[in-house]
Amino acid sequence: MTTKRITVATIGAPVGVRGQVRVNSHTAAPGGFAEFSPLFLDDSSRVMRVKKLRQERDNAYIVEFEGITTREQAAGLRHGTLTIARTQLPEPDDEDEFYLADMIGLRVIDAEGRDIGAVVGVMNHGAGDIIEVKPREGGETELFPFTKACVPSIDLARGCLTLIAPD
Repeated sequence: MTTKRITVATIGAPVGVRGQVRVNSHTAAPGGFAEFSPLFLDDSSRVMRVKKLRQERDNAYIVEFEGITTREQAAGLRHGTLTIARTQLPEPDDEDEFYLADMIGLRVIDAEGRDIGAVVGVMNHGAGDIIEVKPREGGETELFPFTKACVPSIDLARGCLTLIAPD
């Protein structure tokens, strides 16, 4: 069984000639991605260790990784993601709270309880969260707003969520 990975940061362009890169943090605490160990590059087994971290703005940082010493090495990291094992995250305090990543793989049922598909993605492009559902019968995935009106209930214990598709 493969370990579920969670993206905590994305790597941007190189900065300077000594191997530093821009990194955008996706953690709640500013720069919190640097506190996780191990950090993996993408979904590989390559471990990345933060040597130095400097905040540039908001959630953007200039990072120096151990073993990355040239601009060329840094350029090879561009567009990469820093991931951690899901087990590294603390469990939510409230039973009604969950990580969006825990929704991947949930069965999707309609209001009558019929199995209509599975969640294959959760994304946010700035206007709110969106869930991507692969229909049970196959075909193209569909996108739905992740709102209380569209997704009135989520039952992680049963492994499903209820979807009321908008007209």
